[in-house]
Amino acid sequence: MKKSIAALLLVLLLLGAAGTYLSLHRDSFTLWPFTKSMPFDGLSKAVSDQQNNLFVIDNAKKTIHKLNSQGVLQFSITSETGKNGEVYRFNDMAVDNQGYLYTIRTLLDPYGIAVKSEQIVRYKPDGEFDRSLFTEEYDSQSKRYRIGSLRNVQVREGMVYFFNDEVQQLTLYQAPVGETSSSEPKSVYTIKLPENKYVSEADGYKPGEIYYSTRSGEIYRSFSDGHSELVYPLPGLDRTRRNFPESLHLDNQGRLIFIDFNSKSISRLDPKQPYIIESLVNESKAKASGVELAFDATNSSIAQDGSLIIVESAQINRRLSDGTITPSLVEALYSEATKTKAILLWSIAIAGILLLLYAIKIVFFNLLQRRLPLMMKQIFILVPVIAVSMILLSTVIYNSFSTKMEEETFSELLLLAKNGQNLIDGDKLESLASPLDYNGTVYQSFRKKIQSVFDNNEQDDNQGFYKAVYKYENGVIYRILEDDDGMHMFNPFLQTPENQQVVLQGKPATGQWQDFSGEWRYAIAPIFNSAGKIVGVFETSKNLDGILKHRQLVLQSIIRNIAFISIGLLLVLFLMTYVLLSSIRKLRNSVGEIAKGNWDTVVTINTRDEVSDLGDSVNTMAARIRDYITKVENFSQSYYRFVP
Repeated sequence: MKKSIAALLLVLLLLGAAGTYLSLHRDSFTLWPFTKSMPFDGLSKAVSDQQNNLFVIDNAKKTIHKLNSQGVLQFSITSETGKNGEVYRFNDMAVDNQGYLYTIRTLLDPYGIAVKSEQIVRYKPDGEFDRSLFTEEYDSQSKRYRIGSLRNVQVREGMVYFFNDEVQQLTLYQAPVGETSSSEPKSVYTIKLPENKYVSEADGYKPGEIYYSTRSGEIYRSFSDGHSELVYPLPGLDRTRRNFPESLHLDNQGRLIFIDFNSKSISRLDPKQPYIIESLVNESKAKASGVELAFDATNSSIAQDGSLIIVESAQINRRLSDGTITPSLVEALYSEATKTKAILLWSIAIAGILLLLYAIKIVFFNLLQRRLPLMMKQIFILVPVIAVSMILLSTVIYNSFSTKMEEETFSELLLLAKNGQNLIDGDKLESLASPLDYNGTVYQSFRKKIQSVFDNNEQDDNQGFYKAVYKYENGVIYRILEDDDGMHMFNPFLQTPENQQVVLQGKPATGQWQDFSGEWRYAIAPIFNSAGKIVGVFETSKNLDGILKHRQLVLQSIIRNIAFISIGLLLVLFLMTYVLLSSIRKLRNSVGEIAKGNWDTVVTINTRDEVSDLGDSVNTMAARIRDYITKVENFSQSYYRFVP
């Protein structure tokens, strides 16, 4: 008995140690043993340093990975969650020569749509958080969607630079780089924007050599005196405003590199020869190098060796100086230390399972086979049974709730999407011709109508909807208005069976998809003009992250309530057992006294149940035994009196 208890205590001690170690390393525990690599999923940005290490923003802007020149994962930085369920996203980054990483970290509302604040955050060469350099807060009056006002963090000549879009002007900030730097960024240059122009992206750090693109599809050059000059597209150029320049960068020779989604190409423009636009990468050139590029949510950056880094959602390529495109990098390799650690963690987990099974064996096959108090036996049996039962019950309730919630989400999204016809005038939608119409009268009228329906329910649980308006023209679906300041007008939208059903058949559709911004549930419906022709699509969607967080809260509530019920049930059972055992103890003590020859002992149990009946039976038995003993004694005395 003592050996079994000692063995059980030792096993429980080892289980506690194993559980503590696994809990401390739970992030690494998600890696299966013998897994050699981690596929990319939801890439949005990649930059390199002087040692050709690669830093990538992955997992829908939630994670930053550092890879060495051989593609081996060095560390990962995972975004946090705010105090009230807000989510952090990494929107841009740059690295200095000492290995310090500078990121634009954006705090979004729990639904991943409205921007709450932005920071320029610095991380140490080992991936640990260092400090926040700059913070920009936003309120309902300065509402921004998905991205804030901070633009293009870059490291140049021992300084970290970034831009702040202040609506009517663009301000350049700088701060020293390096380990000893603790000074706050300061404003060094301000650009007054042309009238009715809004900044999209910017690059450069020297006055006179700073370029910025606008939401209406132009590129301007800012001179040292603060005035701006149009660089793209110039009159007579074989480009229109629909050839929107995105992912704007300056290469080492001062030439502009940008992506044109309308022509599905990455172009280069030398400001000294602004009428010559060179196509660096397009679908045909990529195929010639054996690479497939979708030009959907594509991004680019200039590596320190001058090569062009091309990022799509699940692959990274480089265009070298000779024009060749490298094979796609689609995964990060795990280091030997990481794989060894994963094997160790899983070995500990397996050992923990074996120890748990051994503990169960000790309890049910050693201890319970010996004499134990009834209360202990009930604890060993009832607690596991009730725990398993409640886990199964909570799983059934949660799955039922999730299915119902999924159905209601799609129904609600579909209803709101159909209502888009009442919010968007199809004739006015047709009048929008190019990004020059950005923030014009028609654009603002659409935005105000949508906000009047969706943004006036801040106290309602039904918030966090993502809204989008698309124009359908000549068989192509173009983005017009979205709850994402990183998206631009007349950016072609990828054709899917669902949106083709809407524009060709006029039937609403629902679905789900995953992109660099997360996983979504959506509904889309057609927009008609006055002649009954389909001219657009209205979309309402919700980020699954927000839905999952709500489900997790519900699951936590279910588990918490069931735990309380289970504890209450166990307490009631133990109380009833204690009351029952108190009666049995009285009965046992009384029977023990009778067994010792104390025939006058009376069992007193007033529980009015089977134990009380048993006590009465014992009293009856004791009384009959007393009568029998009395008769025997009387007979014996009579015998000795009359027999000589």
